[in-house]
Amino acid sequence: MNAPVALFLYNRPLHAQRVLKSLAACDEASKTELYIYSDGALLPEHAKDVAEVRRICHSATGFAAVHVIEEEENHGIAGSCIKGVNEVLSKFPKVIVIDDCLEMSPFFLKYMNSALNYYQNYGILSISGYTPPIEMPRGYDSSTFVMHRTCPWGWGTWREQWQKIDWEVPSFDAFIRNAAKLKEFNSCGHELWQTLLRWKLGEIDDWSIRFTYAGYLFNEPTVYPRKSLVRYVGSSASVVEGTCLMPLAANVGLSNFASGIAPNAEIVEMFRTVYNMPITTRILCNLKRLKYIFFDKK
Repeated sequence: MNAPVALFLYNRPLHAQRVLKSLAACDEASKTELYIYSDGALLPEHAKDVAEVRRICHSATGFAAVHVIEEEENHGIAGSCIKGVNEVLSKFPKVIVIDDCLEMSPFFLKYMNSALNYYQNYGILSISGYTPPIEMPRGYDSSTFVMHRTCPWGWGTWREQWQKIDWEVPSFDAFIRNAAKLKEFNSCGHELWQTLLRWKLGEIDDWSIRFTYAGYLFNEPTVYPRKSLVRYVGSSASVVEGTCLMPLAANVGLSNFASGIAPNAEIVEMFRTVYNMPITTRILCNLKRLKYIFFDKK
């Protein structure tokens, strides 16, 4: 059975139309149940666009079934995702998750379902449909690779992996004091512990960095396709942002998934280059870390 898709929307009608059209064009969409979570209006002036998004959702076609969950309250990005994925995984053993900033290759659902089936018992935390624009090392023939960081841009996971995560991150205070662990956590990108600190300080509403941290604690990586099946088209209704022009893969080999769960060292270095952080920003983050340890934390 195909995994259901959980789609998270707020107040951007154009984005809602675009992502629903992209998803409906995927192979296997007609075999897929779609759960749409429409977050409640945070401000009165958002209510009109929220209502329009919901009208669009109720007219969605091309799927095995469409369930629209209209939240009365505003749960925010992180709260909405955690709540919605919890609900879907209470009914199904696995889930595919997207939001309205994305556009998918027609091969996206086929890849995600195949990977969720293949890697279910491999000690993997999640499956990503997105891959940054990097070239695979010479001689690397597998259609997937693993990395010790999650990706929020089109992903999937299993009930048993999701339900063991403590979203309050009780180990944070010990972790942020341990320089060796900070370096280890940042092995696949220079900004990971810094982002987790920003969440702890209340600067950002972020579930995905906590998901990545859970993978670090469990020593469970994320699987990526060698070519991206998702692209980020931006959070603005009128301005194209990020990697919108990045080409989407028409397919990836479903019979050539990587069987090992150790990251390839060359690909790790490519990720560190993509997810770099200027030295001045690193210094500022270290100052925030010291302030948290010695002054903010009671």
